[in-house]
Order: sequence, then C-alpha cells, then structure tokens
Amino acid sequence: SKNREKILHKLDSLLLCIKTQKENILQGKFLVNSQHQKIKNIKDAVKKSYVLKAEILNNMYKWENEYIDWEKMILRNRENSIVKRLKNSNDSLTIRSLKKDLTNTVSIIDSLVLESNAIHEYWFDRIASLINQLLELSIDPVDEMYFLYLLGELHYQSENRSYTEKFDLFETQMANYDSLKLLSDSGVSVSVPPMSDMPRISHTKSMDYYYTILSKFEISPITYSTYYSLAWCYNDLGNYDSAVALMELVTKNDSCPYTPQAWMYLGEYYFDNGKLDSAVLAYRSVMTHPESEWFDDALYKLAWTQYRLSNPKKAISSFLALVDLGKNEKTGKALLENESL
Repeated sequence: SKNREKILHKLDSLLLCIKTQKENILQGKFLVNSQHQKIKNIKDAVKKSYVLKAEILNNMYKWENEYIDWEKMILRNRENSIVKRLKNSNDSLTIRSLKKDLTNTVSIIDSLVLESNAIHEYWFDRIASLINQLLELSIDPVDEMYFLYLLGELHYQSENRSYTEKFDLFETQMANYDSLKLLSDSGVSVSVPPMSDMPRISHTKSMDYYYTILSKFEISPITYSTYYSLAWCYNDLGNYDSAVALMELVTKNDSCPYTPQAWMYLGEYYFDNGKLDSAVLAYRSVMTHPESEWFDDALYKLAWTQYRLSNPKKAISSFLALVDLGKNEKTGKALLENESL
C-alpha cells in the first residue's frame, strides 16, 4: 500500500542518516586519534632532541677538558725535564735560564688549571640544567639511567675540584703558619694565627645519584660502571673495605670498560697490604686485557710482586718482557701472556 511505501521510504532515509552520522563519528574519532598521535610524535621528537643535545654538550665538555689535560701533561713533562736538567747543571748561565723557563712553565700550568676550572663550571651548569629538565619528562629508562650516571660523574668532578681548591688554600695557610711560628719561637714578636683544620672531601651529591641508579633500575652495563664510580668515592673517603668490595663486583663483568682498572686497583691494594698471591692474580687479570692502558703498569708490578715472593726467575722474565715491550709491543705482550699462564 501507499502508506507502507511511505513508511519504508522514511525508514530507509532514517537508516541512511544514521549510517552517515556513524561514519562521521568514526571519521571524527580517527581524526582525533590521528591528532593525538601527531602530538605524541612531536613530544617524542622533542625528547629525543633534548637527549641528543645533552649528549652533544657532554661530548663538547669532554673534548675541551681532555685538550686541557693533554696540554697540562705536556707541560708537566717539560717541568720534570727542566728540574732534572737543573740538578745536573753547574753552569750559572744555564741554571739562570732554566729557572726562568721553569717559572714560565709553572705559570702556564697554573693558568691552565684556572681555565680548566672555568670550563668545568660553564659546562656543568649547562649540562646539569638540561639533564634535570629531561629527568622531569617521561624518558626511556635506559636514557634516564645514563643521565643519572652522568650527573653523578659531573658532581664527582665538582666535589674533587672543590676539595683541591680548599686543600691548596690549607697548604698556603699552613706554610704561613709554619713561617710565623718559626719566627715566634726564635723570639720575634709576631702574631701567630690558629692552625687551620685540614679540609675533608665530600661525595654526598655524586653518591646520591649512584645509589639512585642501583636502587631504581635492574642490573645493566651501567650498573658496573656505577659500582666503579662508587668505589672511588669510598676510596677518597678512606673507606677502603667498601672500595675493594665494589671493585670486586666490577671484575665480575668482563665486558665493563672499567674492569682492567678495577683489577689494577685490587692489585695495588693487595700489594700494599702484603697479600702478594692475591696481587699476582689481580695483575695477571689486568693482562688479559692487552689493549688496556694499565697493561704495562700491571706487568711492572707483577715483576715486583714475584720478586717479593722470592720467585726471581719469573720476576726476571717479567722485567725482560717489560723491556721487550718497549721495543716491540706485540712481542712483549706475547711473552707476558705466555709467562703469566
């Protein structure tokens, strides 16, 4: 009937309208989700740019600092060379010239120390500020762990620099005190100031960051680097038992970049405390890393340890390998590897 056709027509129109609205709603949700994804992508890109910027700034700081350290090393070698020449010289003109050269060299070293401190303060403020901004964001846990470690390292350097400045001042005050005390004891009327207290180093801030890493994250490669840094904090504080325990943890991970240094530290500790068999084991463990900068030192100390253990044949073998190492690096290391087996 006509009424039925009208009803069906209206029903079709209504269904079409509903379908259209549903499609519009779905399209709207898609647009909203797409917009949210774009915003998330932008935020992620911003975070990555901050991470990259922090890494770049840290590398720039390291490069500048390493260059200053290289300059100081060259000048320190020059200073030592001048001192040796002064001891062996009898000519007054030569001595006068060497003293002048020594004064100039020491002056340049002092200026480099001041420059190094200024560089550290400049980069420390910039890097620490950026990292703290990053840590307030929701960043990848691996990045978070790395930046917490980096903050710990930056604060460790600041704490050492602060202590060095205080100790230099202490030495100046003590030299002044000794001079005035000597005059006073000889009968000269002078005012002798009270003796200054020796400064103590503090690693509170750096250790807080290191322990945050250990308590917040699961074991990872950075964990062993953190053990190593904490060990040096305890060493500086005179808590050698804790330092040794942490260095021993570092040696459990052979892939850690600080493992050779940790073994060398343990070797020196055992050697100084008369635990010579343990020292031999530690020095030989260093030598399983022939690429390490500590290889030569470990070889030298191994020879002395063997000598103290009344093992002259092995001591001589080690000393000969050390000499040969200076002539032929590959041959020397091969000799030591065979000798240490």
